[in-house]
Amino acid sequence: MSFAAFSEAAGARFDERQYYRQAIDAIRQGRKSEAMKLRSRLTNYPLFPYVEYYQLVYSISQQTPQDIEAFATQYADTPLVDPLKRSWLDSLARRGRWEPFAHHYEPDIATTALICRYAQSLYQTAKIDDAHRVAQELWLKGSSQPDECDEPFKRLRDSSDFENLAWERVLLAMAVPNTSLASYLNRFLSDKDRQLATVLRQIHRHPNLVAGHQKLKVDDDRTRAIIGHGIRRLARQNGKDALAALDHYGHYSFTNSERTAMQRQIASQLISQRDPDNTIPQLTFNLADDADLQARMVRLSLFRLDWDGVLADIDALPGDVQETPRWQFWRSRALSLSSSPTEQTEESRQKAHQLLVQLAVQRDFYGFRAADLLSADYNFADRPSDISPDQLLSLEATPGIQRAFELLALGEMSHARREWRNVTAQFSNPEKEIAARVAAKWGWHHQAIRSAVDARSWDSLGIRYPVAFEDDFLSNARRWDIPVTLSLSVARQESMFMSDARSPAGALGVMQVMPATARLTARRFGVRHKSHNQLLDADHNIKLGSAYLGMMLRRFDNNRVIASAAYNAGPGRADRWVKHKLPVDVWIETIPFPETRNYVQRVLMGAAIYSRHIGEQQPLIHERELTFFTDGRPSQLAKREPKTNATTL
Repeated sequence: MSFAAFSEAAGARFDERQYYRQAIDAIRQGRKSEAMKLRSRLTNYPLFPYVEYYQLVYSISQQTPQDIEAFATQYADTPLVDPLKRSWLDSLARRGRWEPFAHHYEPDIATTALICRYAQSLYQTAKIDDAHRVAQELWLKGSSQPDECDEPFKRLRDSSDFENLAWERVLLAMAVPNTSLASYLNRFLSDKDRQLATVLRQIHRHPNLVAGHQKLKVDDDRTRAIIGHGIRRLARQNGKDALAALDHYGHYSFTNSERTAMQRQIASQLISQRDPDNTIPQLTFNLADDADLQARMVRLSLFRLDWDGVLADIDALPGDVQETPRWQFWRSRALSLSSSPTEQTEESRQKAHQLLVQLAVQRDFYGFRAADLLSADYNFADRPSDISPDQLLSLEATPGIQRAFELLALGEMSHARREWRNVTAQFSNPEKEIAARVAAKWGWHHQAIRSAVDARSWDSLGIRYPVAFEDDFLSNARRWDIPVTLSLSVARQESMFMSDARSPAGALGVMQVMPATARLTARRFGVRHKSHNQLLDADHNIKLGSAYLGMMLRRFDNNRVIASAAYNAGPGRADRWVKHKLPVDVWIETIPFPETRNYVQRVLMGAAIYSRHIGEQQPLIHERELTFFTDGRPSQLAKREPKTNATTL
């Protein structure tokens, strides 16, 4: 992140920042006299609470309840109180001080490890029933628990119902699935349950064995649990076979919820398989009772271009869901395209038009699509609230905001975000909007966007769609021959321009580049790339991310719709999806992955907004991109080729 946009106060505290770094180092290394000397120079520095915090944490075993409470009272407005309390409670547990631990334990701040400590404290203070209750809640999870749970789990084995608890956890583990945990749990099962667990694992690996299995002839709770697991697993492979297996066990005494869970999984897979044999009507489960499955039924009708079915399926959605822009848009399209003679009346055409008019004023994907169909202008209203310089200065003087600023200046990004979230959570919406303006002024676009969204400041387009890292995006757009509006929109969707962003899957940086993708792209284009840590440098990340985006564009004939889907879900999946020749709006709506579907819509909408920023008039979807999808059908979009009048941001 660049600090060029920081206020003059950034330079004024250079010495204090140096003292702060030195003080924290001295505290961590146990140089107490040096730390105290540096502490005395920082009493008026915004991060002084952090100095106090680290001093307490690095001598946590020496702290009394009064010390912890004094800090919590004095610095209640910081995000440091809960971490300090957790550290102190953990220290009490490690020293076996169970009575004070149990007395000062706070459920609201507890991690799983701390809850395990709490269970142990209850055992140690002879509150056995309460201890069993807490330990049982921890035990009944399908994933492995922290090491701190080992002792409470040993004590839980003394409970009278432990064999049943062990079986329940096996089922939970297999549902995850966590087969290694399920195998580990075998040691706690009775001989009979151990045999059933073997059957369960066998059916888990080969779910087609569930129908007619010799070990599943007795209709009891455990057998039904295995059958349910097997049918749900089989449904993921073949919905029709799973329905046949369910029919095979139709006389078993499954509860309504158990039967519904199996039918829901079967319905889900049949929809995913496009239900070629029209098996869904055989289900007794009412799809309309599940809004998500019913929405997928609408998409199945869309995939089949069955416009009468689309209307019927939308009508089966819950009322409030029907009224969302997505389904209002598709109601309009279905009314326009329905083959049913009763739907081809002037009234239905007028209703379709009226729905589009109502949608076209909205600033979302469906609003822009409606505007296209009407040849109307997009809603680009950029009307941020009037905020005076005094309001900005006043908010910047807030202690929490000052702490966030200093943490940013020190490069402590995660702490800065935590501090910002903590202070702005207490703000009113108007204050959050000012905060968004402050963050934008600092060049901290990720938090500016988040604060604007939190404030529901939808018309602050300049803040919500910032032109961040301008030089990097422009130069790489030229270098890799890609639309800068697309790369900006991809980056905004991927990370909101957070240079140190890390996804659970391992993607890194502004454009969320996977390390393997970075290596491949760097080799292909001769870009110097030594380590995946380089992806946390914005300039390097944008270079490789833009290069990869260019690869996707060229692979899919410069079609941004498919290229953006490929960037998100991988080119292999995009290759499979493009085999279905559908109208473009239907193709996007029927992308199998909800994340990718929403991603493509937001990237296309963002690119249209960014085109306005740079002085171009670009449509949501270019006419040349439509020709791939329409496959001889008349275009459902008005022609809107870009009219460029600017080449710089």
